[in-house]
Formats: sequence, structure tokens, C-alpha cells
Amino acid sequence: MDIKTGTAALSIIRQLLDPAVSTTPAINTPPQKPQFVKLPMEQPFKRTTPEEQGVPSAVISDFLEALRTDETLYPHSAMILRNGCVIAEASYGAHDHTVWHITYSECKSITGIAIGMLIDEGKLSLNDKIVDIFADRLNKLNKFTHRNITVRHLLTMTSGIVFNEAGSVTENNWVKCFFESFLVSEPGKHFNYNSMNTYMLSAIVKTVSGHGLCEYLRPRLFEPLGIRNFYWEKCPMGIEKGGWGMYILPEDMLKIGQLLLNGGVWNGKRLISQEWIDAATSAQAAAPKSIGDFNYGYQMWSGRNERSFLFNGMFGQNRHFGQ
Repeated sequence: MDIKTGTAALSIIRQLLDPAVSTTPAINTPPQKPQFVKLPMEQPFKRTTPEEQGVPSAVISDFLEALRTDETLYPHSAMILRNGCVIAEASYGAHDHTVWHITYSECKSITGIAIGMLIDEGKLSLNDKIVDIFADRLNKLNKFTHRNITVRHLLTMTSGIVFNEAGSVTENNWVKCFFESFLVSEPGKHFNYNSMNTYMLSAIVKTVSGHGLCEYLRPRLFEPLGIRNFYWEKCPMGIEKGGWGMYILPEDMLKIGQLLLNGGVWNGKRLISQEWIDAATSAQAAAPKSIGDFNYGYQMWSGRNERSFLFNGMFGQNRHFGQ
């Protein structure tokens, strides 16, 4: 399976690099994202001046200007939150921070929160083996080769699985491909950032709860925070991609981070346990120093040198929260 997937991925890459030929998709995936309709923001953050929250305006102004003039960057928007209040917000070029934005891997942190909620509800545990969760879809060989992979390994990017993002554009049944894939290391031994781990977490949410990520999170996270305007792409089998494919407003993404800073409480109601937040935002796996100043928690990054956590996605989709 890995050779077949790799060969198909190389074929697509060759097509992309050859301007004389058109690119033929390996799988039929029609466009999914609906047209954006601007809705009033529910439960918006209070807007204040930086000085009201103890920050000099000049510092904020210099930072936003530095983003604009740095020729190595192509900023779309920036929003700065202090004490639960927006003290600065900016859009660059033709971009509009009141329109939803693709998050890339930033949405992995939301998938991790869904897993935390399932654990809080007693429907799942960190040590559950994924071969038991998907037992009715596996053959005896899959059950043996992948027998030691747990929910914790998926959360910490330490599953050791080869099947990765390249396979998602060449295969239809990603759960099947995950279990047919080779392991390059023993589960739990090495950190290897792989979005298919997050996809499997999304598949676990659907298998355990009977609902897809969006349906599961709507009453537990999105509605309590007043998040209405979002969209999450699905795989060919109808499961939210989990590790990418989500569109959400920048301010709504900040609400999710503020929820964690609040200890899991929003408007006096507990949505997720403090225990889960403490674990998810702490270092659970050591990431290579070359990655930067962060180790990895449960589907979010944990500061090496400070008490902070980061929702991170490709091309600079970052929500950095200090504690």
C-alpha cells in the first residue's frame, strides 16, 4: 500500500511540475466549501485601547507596522487579545479579518479538544488502543501490526505510521490506508508530525460518539462560544479531515484559545476540564529543536521556555497564548 500510494503521489507531482500537461486527480473530490455569508458576530470580545489593558499603543503600532513592512512576510490579518479584550486588530492588503480564513493545521487543536471532551465524558481514554476502536473494520494482520498504537500516540504525533498527507490525495479510504501502512518506529518512541494522526482522531470522534466533528462540537463548543460561521472539509468517506480543511473567523479562533486560558469555563459554564487543558498545553512529546521554541502537547504546541501554548498552521496561521 505504501509503495502504491507513494507512486501515485509522485505521478501527481510530476504533472504539477510539467506545464505542458494538465493535472489529473487520483481521486474524485469535488469542491465542498460553500460561499461565505457574513453573519453578525455573536459574543464578540470587548474592544478597548491598549492602555486600558496596560500596554502602550506605541508598542502595538510598531509591531503591526513591522508586520506590514517585513518583506519576508505576507500578512493577512492580526488580532491581539489582552485580559479577554481585543486591543488591536488589522487586515493587510485585500484580506478581511471579518471573513472566514483557512486554518490549515491550526484546526488540529480543535480536534484535540473534541478528544478531550470525549475523555471527560468517560467515552474514551488516552490508553485505548485504536485497533479496539476500529475492530470491526480490521483484519487479523492489521490488528496485530498496529496493536500498540493508542489514542495518546495519535494526540502526541508518536504513532510511528508512514501513511501521511501525500496519501490523502491518492486514496479514498484513509482509515483503511492508515491501518495498512508500515510503522517506521515503535509507537510512543519518536515525534513525527503527521496530519493523518489527527485525521484518525476525527474518525475516532465519529466512531465513538456517532457524530462527525462538527456535529459533536456544535452543542459542546461552537454554540456556547457563539461560533456560527465555520466550515470543515470532509474526506471521501464523509469524515471531517481533522488536521486541516477548516475555515473559521480569526476572532472565533481566539475564543477557543481564551476558553483554554479561562480553564475551560465560558460564561460560567464548564465546557472542558482543567485537567485536560493542563495536559494538552504541556509538553507531552519532545519536538526537534529545529522546529522552534515549542514541544508538542495534545494536538497543540507547548512553549519550551515559557508557559504558553500555540495553535499553529501552515503559512503563518498562528494563535499564541501566554499563561
